[in-house]
Amino acid sequence: MLYRRIISPLAAIGMFTASMFCHAQTTASCTFSTFNAPSGYVSAGPNGINNYDTIVGDVVTKPTQYTMYSHGLIRYSGGGTQVYNYPNAAETWLTKRNNNGVTVGYFTDSVGHRHGLVKNSSSVVQVTYPAAGKPDTFLTGINKWGSIVGRYLTYVNNKPYFSGFELQNGKYTTIWYPNSTDTQPQAINDNGVSVGWYTNSPRNGAYTFFRGFLLRKGTYTALNDPQGSTALGTQLNDINVYGVIAGNYVTADSNGEFQLNGFIYENGTFKNLVYPGAISTTALGINDYKTVVGVARVPPTNTYTYIPFKAHCN
Repeated sequence: MLYRRIISPLAAIGMFTASMFCHAQTTASCTFSTFNAPSGYVSAGPNGINNYDTIVGDVVTKPTQYTMYSHGLIRYSGGGTQVYNYPNAAETWLTKRNNNGVTVGYFTDSVGHRHGLVKNSSSVVQVTYPAAGKPDTFLTGINKWGSIVGRYLTYVNNKPYFSGFELQNGKYTTIWYPNSTDTQPQAINDNGVSVGWYTNSPRNGAYTFFRGFLLRKGTYTALNDPQGSTALGTQLNDINVYGVIAGNYVTADSNGEFQLNGFIYENGTFKNLVYPGAISTTALGINDYKTVVGVARVPPTNTYTYIPFKAHCN
């Protein structure tokens, strides 16, 4: 279930081999710490971290009749946790939290549609992108000014695709990388710079190739890890106020499943993020102190065993 959570925004692909793995690249110097899911839950997955070391993400419930559910997780710097589920929602995910304590995410309603949420203290507001058919809506990032980025899911010729947006003071602005077939913004920093990924792979194609992008003052810039350029591409997941980016280059394991390999991008250099002994390390969030959160996949290789981590990187 946790593995599905990590790759759920991605389209399905065909079989690939492990021969697509790595080129030599500098490894970031990081000190890792781990944490467990709260009592009563089987796993935890962090998605974002603010400057107060408050982590947001999700936890997975114990199986009920072979079914598990995701609920939102807030983990405070002292180790205390809060599990949150939007009222009457089937599942809830939290994605980012700003330094004012406002959290964004999304939930699944009783009929299976996704809606964005903005949670501030004890209050919460539902957000659904205003388009025909009330498309599924996902909120993925928020900065200290309350500017939010996200995406909505629609269909063209019965094929699903995502389109991005920024929401500020009740006004939506489209985020759509030029000539792409799918655009997914993931975060926005306090300077108003957004990051995410896009693809221009055909919607009826056999595979999807991901490309990272930055959006600054209306100008789009592609940014791709060289290791991803020879595999399945790059995802940019978060950016701090200094422009340091956390993301992943995408490969596939021997079973043809997506494998996300984390990096930190700073001053024009990509540095691999490597959890000791892990098969893959996924970088999902970063704060202004260059603390990264993510999930490490550890052996054995025939199971999906994941460890949530926080990494302080130099």
